[in-house]
Amino acid sequence: MSFQINDLTLVPGSKVYFGKYILPDGQIAIACDTGTHSETDVDYMAFLLNGQLYIHPTKDFQDQHDIQRIETGPMQNLKDLANQDNLAPGKYMHYKNKVYEVYGTAINYSDNTLYVVYLCPNNDLWFRPLDMWFDPIVINTKRFVKMD
Repeated sequence: MSFQINDLTLVPGSKVYFGKYILPDGQIAIACDTGTHSETDVDYMAFLLNGQLYIHPTKDFQDQHDIQRIETGPMQNLKDLANQDNLAPGKYMHYKNKVYEVYGTAINYSDNTLYVVYLCPNNDLWFRPLDMWFDPIVINTKRFVKMD
């Protein structure tokens, strides 16, 4: 869960400024929310670039001197920004009987892979590689689908 203090948004484990950034290639990105990578526990920022939702480690936005913040702004609702062509938004049941709300997908800025953008039962935002979303699981010879 994140909370806003003026233009500084605090997320457990990270401090991220929201607003417009100029990326090293000169493009303008609008940083709009943060979440956690489901496999690495690394904080990621979600941002809009040319009308598409991307994700990238927040550390790069904080540490790189060639990424410049040019304007502050409020967090935006990722539910409205996620791409819904690759995975239908809605509620998905985990094989351990937890329900997750999927917003859609985003593109990893580093390698262009698709990630699922979803909200956990505790309202934390997470990102998981799309190709892992429906991975089958075998437990005591019973086969389950991770998400259904």
